[in-house]
Amino acid sequence: MEFKPYDPKAIEPKWQKRWADSHVFEAKNDYTMPKFYGLIEFPYPSGQGLHVGHPRSNTAMDIIARKRRMEGCNVLFPIGWDAFGLPTENYAIKNKVHPAIVTKKNIDHFREQLQKIGFSFDYSREVNTTDPSYYRWTQWIFLQLFKHGLAYKSEMPINWCPSCKCGLANEEVVGGVCERCGTQVIRKVKKQWMLKITAYAQKLLDGLDTVDFIDKVKVQQRNWIGRSVGAEVDFSLTVPGEKVRVFTTRPDTLFGATYMVLSPEHPLIDKLKDQITNYDACMAYRAEAAKKSDFERAELAKDKTGVQIEGVRAVNPVNGKEIPIWLSDYVLMTYGTGAIMAVPAHDTRDWEFAHKFGIPMIEVVAGGNIEEAAYTDIQDGVMVNSGFLDGMKVAQAKEAIIEYLEKNGKEGTVIFFGCPGEEGGSGKSFMARDGVFDNLDFAVTWHPGDKNVVSVGSSLANYQIIYRFYGQASHAAACPELGRSALDAVELMNTGVQYLREHIIQEARIHYAITNTGGYSPNVVQPYSEVLYLIRAPKNSQVKEIYERVNDIARGAALMTGTKMELQFVKACSNLVDNTVMEEIMQKNLEEIEREPYTAEEIEFARKIGETFGGNHVDIQDVLVRYEKSRKAAVEQFLAPHADDVINDFIVPLMDTEECLKGSTDVGDVSWVCPTAQINAVTEAAGTPGHSWQMVSQGKSSIAHKGMQFAGKVMAGTVIDMLEKPELIEEAKKELRRRVGAEGYIPPIPEGIRPMAINPKK
Repeated sequence: MEFKPYDPKAIEPKWQKRWADSHVFEAKNDYTMPKFYGLIEFPYPSGQGLHVGHPRSNTAMDIIARKRRMEGCNVLFPIGWDAFGLPTENYAIKNKVHPAIVTKKNIDHFREQLQKIGFSFDYSREVNTTDPSYYRWTQWIFLQLFKHGLAYKSEMPINWCPSCKCGLANEEVVGGVCERCGTQVIRKVKKQWMLKITAYAQKLLDGLDTVDFIDKVKVQQRNWIGRSVGAEVDFSLTVPGEKVRVFTTRPDTLFGATYMVLSPEHPLIDKLKDQITNYDACMAYRAEAAKKSDFERAELAKDKTGVQIEGVRAVNPVNGKEIPIWLSDYVLMTYGTGAIMAVPAHDTRDWEFAHKFGIPMIEVVAGGNIEEAAYTDIQDGVMVNSGFLDGMKVAQAKEAIIEYLEKNGKEGTVIFFGCPGEEGGSGKSFMARDGVFDNLDFAVTWHPGDKNVVSVGSSLANYQIIYRFYGQASHAAACPELGRSALDAVELMNTGVQYLREHIIQEARIHYAITNTGGYSPNVVQPYSEVLYLIRAPKNSQVKEIYERVNDIARGAALMTGTKMELQFVKACSNLVDNTVMEEIMQKNLEEIEREPYTAEEIEFARKIGETFGGNHVDIQDVLVRYEKSRKAAVEQFLAPHADDVINDFIVPLMDTEECLKGSTDVGDVSWVCPTAQINAVTEAAGTPGHSWQMVSQGKSSIAHKGMQFAGKVMAGTVIDMLEKPELIEEAKKELRRRVGAEGYIPPIPEGIRPMAINPKK
């Protein structure tokens, strides 16, 4: 038998062409066949072409795909190109070639190489991530994740290549250098988009029980998912008002925590710069840690390094003992909270660290010899040296310590904001624009009124603008032709706005006041005039559109009169964003908190006040507008006995329809930034008209004082309920994100506009 030498250059192109012409590797649109989907990680088409890692991983799936075809499966084995990235951009800049050209050239080269190898990819379904028809869907998917609170921005340390100017995966860092260019990699804190996959950790774990994977792969997946069950524990610091939160799977060992370790990147280090006496040493250690990848830092066998923070210590919450705080690179900012409580008696890494630096160890689960090594077999056992936990089994101790922490460890920061100029100045709108409320989890507020009611619904957004006209003075009788009347311009503008009212939405409101007529003499053509406008509409976008039309009218008035017009943006308010989660909590407190009864003197005072505006009453039909039809009869029956109450000493049922109030409030801007709820509390006689002398006259009365105290208690109760159930805060935030949309809060007050007094005499 004669054997001919194998000539790949002759044989392989022939058969590869036949395979391609016959479409043998293309998936069929045949739903009767059993399906198999083989997916590989799409390669990044670099200028260097394939490396050995590509065919190594591709070969395994190619074998499986071919086997499945032989078994009669309809196989989809796609290929694609992960073609976005800064390396391409950097290459393009360096070689002065457009990135699109570079990308196409690299892809063509990769495709040619892969085809020569002979992989059975379905090239008819080739994917390119730089193709707009592809990435429009990745953008759409991202927006869905964002809308549902599953995509968020956060700062975190990443592997950074100074040469490539991009982040690297841990796998791309080899020996501390960039796999692509060999540059020393550093750790750099960057703001990044994160996906909340941890929300699905349990679902992912449960799903592994239903797939036909080998056990080794399932273990790898479980380790990657990394779901841990435990408790978050707050350690107070010796710096007043400061604390560190740690996550631990073993809260039962709290009595054995003899030191704390922070990640070198932990933001607390910068925050307490002035209190840390060896801050420079801490920064030097951070710089060294930045040169290592997460893999290198988390390696169990490596030598432990660290530096103790001087000037600040932590306080163990279960025994009140001060413990030292260390920086060490074996703690990662990306895991948990970036801080751990160290229990060296029962954790190998903690034991090695404590042994090296001479830190005390306390055995809290009996059974080992902690002088020789950490005793880690503590899933069962009896608690020792653990105060009230002594003698308990581990499982019992876990339950007991969590109950203890829940009862004694609830903390939250309540900030009281003084917010000036609610009516005329929109103080909170300026504060919201400048980020004052950005870090709040939620906000509660109240407003005086004649009913105890949770505010439900929106409000009118508004803009306030000063229009100034500059003309030419002259004698009104002797030489009027020489004058250009600024007052005429104001009057023409106001006339134009009157006609505009018919051509804007019905819910909009436009008010104005002529604040300067230019003088007191009618015998002079007025050279200066000024008018103050307030424009309202249900939505910010609607106000903006009307504002632009009013500006056109003002410019037209100036053109008609030969004057010059300038405008000054004074302030603005956004519409209120409703939050049903918080409103329900506020209603609960409104109904549960006891009110101080009114005296006979207070009731008589309220009656006399009522006589000045025609008598006390509740407009029941006006209230009923805010309820669903199914509830109207019951609510009306509840309100009817109170129709003629002198003081409304009752709680209005929670309204279930959202109506746009006819007024405006700067609380609206706060509600765009964080979940917000508001109540009205009784501070005045029933039926008191708003913004009236009667309302003002009751401001210092005992009725108002009782209402204010009641409102304070309701707000405090709401805050407590929210802090005790963090899930409510998350629900409220989720509702806010849904209502404001992907764009979020856009301040209606432009940058550079400062609060001002609109009355020049003040």
